[in-house]
Amino acid sequence: MRVKIAVALLLCVGLAQAQDAGSQLDRLELDSSAITGNQELPRVMVIVPWKESGIGELSGKPVNSLLDEVLSPIDREVFQRQVRYFDQLYGVSE
Repeated sequence: MRVKIAVALLLCVGLAQAQDAGSQLDRLELDSSAITGNQELPRVMVIVPWKESGIGELSGKPVNSLLDEVLSPIDREVFQRQVRYFDQLYGVSE
């Protein structure tokens, strides 16, 4: 009789431990995270100009004047001098 009680007691203890182990496997502990911030900050930013913006001063020449400079006629003597300089620098042209 004592053997039957001891076996039944061991079975009950074994089943109780198995249930505890099973419930521990189902549960996962995660580290907590904290989000800090200011709740009073706006969610949307709208930029509204308060006065008209004028055209600023351009540094250098405008694009139109550069185009005019490229298409402008050249001086014959200046061009011939540049060609002679180029020939002396890089070799005689054919």
